[in-house]
Amino acid sequence: MKLTYSNKQNYILITIKGIVRSTDISEFNKSMKHILCLDKSIIIDLRHIEHIHFRFVKQINVIRKTLKTHGKELKIICKNPYIISIFNLVHYRFFYNIIPNLESAKHAIVRKTFV
Repeated sequence: MKLTYSNKQNYILITIKGIVRSTDISEFNKSMKHILCLDKSIIIDLRHIEHIHFRFVKQINVIRKTLKTHGKELKIICKNPYIISIFNLVHYRFFYNIIPNLESAKHAIVRKTFV
């Protein structure tokens, strides 16, 4: 797994590439501790991954709940039906969070920021 993030004005964009294994969860958690301290909404780009472990998806759900308690949003960019089915496998309520492209995700975050 290769993880990069960029701090934008209204949100933080996290891009994940490669294969996400269960062993990547600890690295992800360390990165997320720093990112959650920035108190911004988060967009996670999963368009460049081949597989994602279900425990990793559970961790993303924990992050979503943490952000919601602080009034922030989490949006996930993904079009791959296989990856979306893994979200469904762990009963992740993806209907409002998974978006097919970056522009739609940015619009959803920015719209929430100014309402």
